Amino acid sequence: TYTTNKEITQPEAVREEQPSLDSGQTADGILEVMADGFGFIRCENFLPGENDIYVSPAMIRRYNLKTGDMVRGNIRVKNQGEKFAALLYITSVNGFRADEIPRRPNFEDLTPIFPISIFQYKAGCNANPGDPNYDLKQMAIESLSKRIYPNFVNCDYSQAHEDPNNKDTYFATMGCRTMLGYDRHTDSYNRVGRGNLVPNTMILPKLGIEYGVCLGKRETPDLDGFWSAFEDLLMLCEQGLLERFDIMVNQPPEAAPFMYQNGTMKDAQDCVMSNYEALKHGTLAMGYIGIAEMCQALFGKNHAEDPTVHEFALSVIKRMSAFVKECAERNDLNFSLYATPAEGLCRTALVALRNQYGVIENVTSREYLTNSHHVPVWMKVSINEKLKLEAPFCKYPTGGCITYVELDSTFVKNTKAIEQIIDYAFQKLDIPYLAFNFPIDSCLDCGYQAEFNDACPECGSRNIQQLRRVTGYLTTDYRHFNKGKQSEVEHRVKHSKFS
Repeated sequence: TYTTNKEITQPEAVREEQPSLDSGQTADGILEVMADGFGFIRCENFLPGENDIYVSPAMIRRYNLKTGDMVRGNIRVKNQGEKFAALLYITSVNGFRADEIPRRPNFEDLTPIFPISIFQYKAGCNANPGDPNYDLKQMAIESLSKRIYPNFVNCDYSQAHEDPNNKDTYFATMGCRTMLGYDRHTDSYNRVGRGNLVPNTMILPKLGIEYGVCLGKRETPDLDGFWSAFEDLLMLCEQGLLERFDIMVNQPPEAAPFMYQNGTMKDAQDCVMSNYEALKHGTLAMGYIGIAEMCQALFGKNHAEDPTVHEFALSVIKRMSAFVKECAERNDLNFSLYATPAEGLCRTALVALRNQYGVIENVTSREYLTNSHHVPVWMKVSINEKLKLEAPFCKYPTGGCITYVELDSTFVKNTKAIEQIIDYAFQKLDIPYLAFNFPIDSCLDCGYQAEFNDACPECGSRNIQQLRRVTGYLTTDYRHFNKGKQSEVEHRVKHSKFS
């Protein structure tokens, strides 16, 4: 569109040298750059039309303009015989002043936000040299070495339960970690038309504090007291999930029509007054957070520091796994165990514990609780050590889990080493879902990318983006997250330095 606007600030050179060429009208729209180098600001629903504004090749080169740019500027007086009005000068591009535009980064060189892509790794298909699609694995590794994605899911995982004759059972997961297991209502592992309905997360460090040695009330942990209280916690979690499920199924389908149309939800056509027939195929997830802090509070050591403590932590996960199976039988519903991402809970739960118990070293002394069964991010362990410590836990979270390793930005360029890590994690350790973390810092002025801190080493700009994977996704500069997640990111040790 274009309108009369005498108040727009004009570049000094044009105002002084070419005032007679300025029509006083402004153009404001989406630019399309043509193959011959010139372009048009599209004025009619982004489609070509007679009111489009011509943009010269020289102007496009000068300002490094691209198709899709939002261009604003003043229009030149139209000469007799010209089919299109032409842009005289630019005042802004994508909201930035014209003089800020030429050094901006190419859109194609930026890391996508929320680029959820997952590579399904399978022997005989793409996992090994000689497999028909092995080249796709190589391309996926090359991609993740630059952009963190794709993650890798292990379709040969011992708990995958794939039916080779039914593609709807092929092992898959959400980008974050959520996955689906057995559906007791179809007696199958069909994953289509189902979802993880709702999680309840158990804050395990509280039990560790109450029955452990960390408060100085006892010299050895009260494990009988712990297990008794743990059973109460499990039953409370079950009750909470059932109450929430009851609320969901008693909502009329019209409350969320998209969920029950177009076959999105299995058996949705049978939902009239209740959503039960569709939601019964979903899962109720019992989540957990803070295995590391629970162990620290109980024993004075976390599960990565002592084999006996590690075995105790694993016994807690095994009991949770058994309990969700009991819940499924007791309620005739699908229950799962879930290694909770805890985007906000990592901080919320920490603050609640600190307010109740004070600052306890390596329990509440940081600004976050450690996710699920993960090795604390600050522990100096190698890649292999971290994978081996976490692998035994991965057998049990039927609602989803993820395993990370932290790399520095130079190590990740060694794509052969990355492949060896993937093969080791999947073929030797039976890990279901693996992801690699490394810093991606981008200058939003000149486009320079590397690992740097507060200013671009190339142009000195502080207009930088610092992307870090937080809870499974790349969503924004990590400094936009809550204090807990910011602190966790800053405490992360690069496991590649100890490998």
